[in-house]
Order: sequence, then structure tokens, then C-alpha cells
Amino acid sequence: MTDSRRSPPLFGPPYRRRRPYKRARVRVRVDATGGQGDATRGTGIRRTLDALAAGDPRVDPTHYRVADGEAGTVVLVGVVHDHPASRYRTRAVVDALSPATVAIETPPALVPTFEARADRGDDAGGEMTDAVASAGSARVVGIDAPAARFLPALARELRSNAPSLDVVRDVSRSLGRMTLRALRVRFGRAGASEPTRSVDEGSASAQAENERSRLRESDTLLAALDPPLATRILDSARERHMAARLRALRARGGVAVAVVGFAHLDAVADAL
Repeated sequence: MTDSRRSPPLFGPPYRRRRPYKRARVRVRVDATGGQGDATRGTGIRRTLDALAAGDPRVDPTHYRVADGEAGTVVLVGVVHDHPASRYRTRAVVDALSPATVAIETPPALVPTFEARADRGDDAGGEMTDAVASAGSARVVGIDAPAARFLPALARELRSNAPSLDVVRDVSRSLGRMTLRALRVRFGRAGASEPTRSVDEGSASAQAENERSRLRESDTLLAALDPPLATRILDSARERHMAARLRALRARGGVAVAVVGFAHLDAVADAL
């Protein structure tokens, strides 16, 4: 059934306010933000995250970053897409911090798709759907490409790298494929990735160890490969764009929780 709610076009507004959604939540809540100044707010958030980490190995301090600003704070949650440990961590952090904004690594146009999945209790979409389901009345924001605001970031990356015409063509083709996939998902013509099932029923420590193992394998593979320049340019532009969107959200005040893949975690955090 087609979602009848009004939704943004592919390159449309970066967010819309989500209506409250009731769902069983992870109940580890500490008042981290209410009416506090910059330093106190950041300390409260870190204490909240420390309490979560002390109670569950899936919320390891190496899996998140906290970036304070004058008006607000961004908490970046790194995830292995569709992994049960990452899904738990996403739900736990969003629920504990009660952020004003929840940002997910997806184009703005796909936010309604994840909202519809969350409303149905659908498992598709993994931790991104979980983040939306746990958001309550918070704004839900898509911060990834393709988006109109992404194009200036891509242009800056192209200028700074001065690539050959062939590389520019490769970047354009990759962006075209990203846009096509976003359109197909938005209009229900692409399947969602399946969650990792093999360790879903395992203990918290088993899930955490399985996730660490996958991260080690990924790091080993990435160290052995030299990605094409077009891939590096596109990834760097995406990270620049996501960081710019998060800085703008932080400037609005309050707390924003952003869920991003581990491959982008440090680059985005460094740019905040």
C-alpha cells in the first residue's frame, strides 16, 4: 500500500517533524540535557553513555563519538549495517538521550520510507528503521546523498582533487546509480537488506564479539585495497556533506543523535 502521507521530493526539504510513535523501548534513561549549559550538557551526555556502556558490551565507547558545540551536541553512533549489536546500540542511545533530532545515513527523500517501516513494525532497514522507531516526537533527518545540498560538497571535492575527465565521469556515474537506487527504494521497487540473523538470539557479549570480528575483517580488507579515486572523492564529499548537515542541526540547540556506518564515523566526527 502506498504511504499517503505528504513526503518530500528526492532533493526536497532535509527533515520533517515525526509524530509520536509508541514502541517497546530500551529503558536506560538519564537526564542529560535539560536546561544545562554547554559543558554541563556534554558531561551529562557522556555520563549517560558511560552508564549504557557499563551495562551492555554492545554500547562500547569506541562505537560512538560526542561532538559538543556552543548551542548543542551531536552524538555519532557507528554501526555495522543490519547487525543486531548495532541495532541494539542505536535503540539504546536514542532512547536514553531523548534527542531533539535523530539523523540517519540516508537521503532526505527516504525518511518517509523508514517512517513507514517503523510504523508497521517492519524489520527491514535495520538500525535506521530502529532509530526512527525510537525517535518519538523528535525530528527525523536524512543527511546522506543524493540531496541538493550535497552538490556543493561534491564540487569542492572535485576542485580539490583536480581529477581527470575519466574520473569525473566515474563520479557522475556513481552518483547516478545512488540516485537511481534512492528512487527505486522510495517508490518501493528495491528490496531492503536483510538483518543479520545468525547471532540475533545470542547473548549481548556474543553479539558484541561478532560485531568486533566483522569490523576487524572489514579493516583488514580495506587496508589491503586501494579504492579508486572516484570512490574516494564521492565518499569524502558524502562525509563533508553529512558533517555540514550535523553542524547546522547542532547550531539549533539541544542534542542530535546521528546513526552512520563505521566507515564514516571518524571522518564525520573529525569534521564536526
